[in-house]
Amino acid sequence: MEKSLIMKDFITTVKAMREAQKEYFRTRDRQVLQRSKALEKRVDALIAEYENKPKSLFDTGKPLNPFKDKMEPQIGGVLEMDDVKYTCVEGSRCEDCAFFSNSSLSCEAPDMMLLCSGEYRKDHTNVIFIRREGGNHGSK
Repeated sequence: MEKSLIMKDFITTVKAMREAQKEYFRTRDRQVLQRSKALEKRVDALIAEYENKPKSLFDTGKPLNPFKDKMEPQIGGVLEMDDVKYTCVEGSRCEDCAFFSNSSLSCEAPDMMLLCSGEYRKDHTNVIFIRREGGNHGSK
C-alpha cells in the first residue's frame, strides 16, 4: 500500500482507537476494551507497514488486517473447541461469556479468533458464547 493511503488509514484508525479508549474509561465496558485493544494492534501494524518493517518472520508483505482471519459463528450456531461445545448467542456483557476470565478480567478465546463485537461482525450484533459441555474454558 502506498504511504499516503497508509497514513489515511492510520489517522482514521487512531481516531477510532481514541474514541474507543475514551468510551472504555467512561463506561468500563469489556467489549469496548476489546475493541480498543484491537484498534491499538491495528495502529501498531500500520506503523510497521509505513516503516516497511515486517510484522514477523512470516510476514507476506500484504496489508495487515487484524480481523481477516477471525471466524464469525452465526447466532445459535455451535462452536466446538477441545471437545467442548459452545453456543453463540446474542449478548454484550463479556462477563457472561464462557471465554471471559474473572481472574484476568479479559477474554481468553483461543488466539482471539472469535469475533464477538457487533462493530466487526457482518450481522452487527454483539454475541457471547455459552459452554454446553465439560472442558477447560469458562464456567458457563
